[in-house]
Amino acid sequence: MGRISKPDESGVHRFYQKKGVYGTAPDKEHTRVFVSAQNRLDESLALIQKQNPRRVLDVGCGDGFFAQRIQRATSARVSGVDISAEATETARRRGIDARQADLDKGILFEAETFDLVFCGEVIEHVFDPDFLLTEVHRVLIPEGLLVLSTPNLAAWYNRILLLFGVQPIFTDTSTRKTLGRHLALLGQGSQPIGHLRVYTRAALKDILREHDFTIRTIRALPFLPFPILYQLDRVIGLIPSLGSDFLVLAQRS
Repeated sequence: MGRISKPDESGVHRFYQKKGVYGTAPDKEHTRVFVSAQNRLDESLALIQKQNPRRVLDVGCGDGFFAQRIQRATSARVSGVDISAEATETARRRGIDARQADLDKGILFEAETFDLVFCGEVIEHVFDPDFLLTEVHRVLIPEGLLVLSTPNLAAWYNRILLLFGVQPIFTDTSTRKTLGRHLALLGQGSQPIGHLRVYTRAALKDILREHDFTIRTIRALPFLPFPILYQLDRVIGLIPSLGSDFLVLAQRS
């Protein structure tokens, strides 16, 4: 077998230079998942506030919209890192110490700098999640905290879709368009979302433990954009392994 090689970086950079990537304010007019995106950010912010952080790093900060919310809600000093030059420039104008960096090459901050790192909807996008978590561990102070969110491969509706041979939500099979979903309602033919690694609850817990993080809480957040399904998703998500999106609080061991 040949070695797995990293994909061409120019394509990665082009994908994440697009507007509307995570980290930007949810667009009420142009996304059907506005409610779920806003809910995820609100829940993440509430969890961060409870930790009373003083130095926060937003990994994949985009244009600094959410980093600015953290700063205002906690009075913490907030920094950010993102692959997009345009986004980090906007973040700096918002008062965020934002630095452009490819997360597969490292986080451009000194070791043991932050008492909390926020990594929202990022780990599924990187080629090397092990290196990312190693870097997060490095920049956290001893017993520092990681707040992380990421989609659930084993969400209840993905289990149903697989029974019928339909490609699960949150997964990509092409860099050009979403394939294997059959129906436009399920995303067939839409723009890929750039997910490279998608986790089950067990896999997410395992990789965090592998990198010396102790999980303090892990719960599910709803995702489905239609009101009735959204509420159903919320109820089923009371069993975290069946929910749409994981929200995790972990501590550097």
